[in-house]
Amino acid sequence: MDDSKLDHRETSVPTRHREHLAVFDKKMLASLLEGKKTIESRFSKNRSVPFGEVVKGDTIFFKQESGPVVAVGTAARVRYFNSLSSNDVDAIRRFFNGDLRADDSFWEKKHDATYATLIDLTDVRPVGPTKIEKKDRRSWIVLDDGQISDLVSSER
Repeated sequence: MDDSKLDHRETSVPTRHREHLAVFDKKMLASLLEGKKTIESRFSKNRSVPFGEVVKGDTIFFKQESGPVVAVGTAARVRYFNSLSSNDVDAIRRFFNGDLRADDSFWEKKHDATYATLIDLTDVRPVGPTKIEKKDRRSWIVLDDGQISDLVSSER
């Protein structure tokens, strides 16, 4: 997909890869595991994770809302967009929605976003399921070294 008309930046290869925990609803998680959804996106009005925090090669654990971690994958390419207008959001929809698999209600909610992170995913595979002790409402967490093992419950 030619995204050269959209103003964005891409990440370079870091000296150290990180791990992330991303929370998905059941429908998007199923689409991800079926290989239909190949790009994950996060849009926001204010700069917030994962904007600026994910780089090519990072590992992403996928957790079901109110459920366990059920998949893991790798960031193959990461694009960051800022200072977005509603026209820019529409352009992202046109260019990437085939791989994002987002419905109309998603785009209605994100129409006034000013930041976006698009993460091309590779090597997505099922794991677990592994229960995670996560009590807050954050939908994306950048994990510290060893934090995933600290979050994993002994209950599986």
